[in-house]
Amino acid sequence: MKRSLLLCAGLFCVSVSSFAIPPIVDPNLTTCAVAVKNKVKMKAATKSNLYADYKGNRYFFCCSPCPKKFWADPEKYVNNAHIPTPAP
Repeated sequence: MKRSLLLCAGLFCVSVSSFAIPPIVDPNLTTCAVAVKNKVKMKAATKSNLYADYKGNRYFFCCSPCPKKFWADPEKYVNNAHIPTPAP
């Protein structure tokens, strides 16, 4: 009896999780490459020159001190959020 109840509960959890609503992802948002908890609007950062192109990738920043920190040691941040460098 216990096994049946556990099996039913497990199947219910699996079936419910398969219908979970995926989170809404805004393609215009990313996180700062330096202050990784801060969200960045890529268009606004581009207009404000708060980005850096490094080794074929573009990194976005939330504020003016972040690019300075990035360029002081870019290899420290290469695994943080980035996109491929856009074509000119």
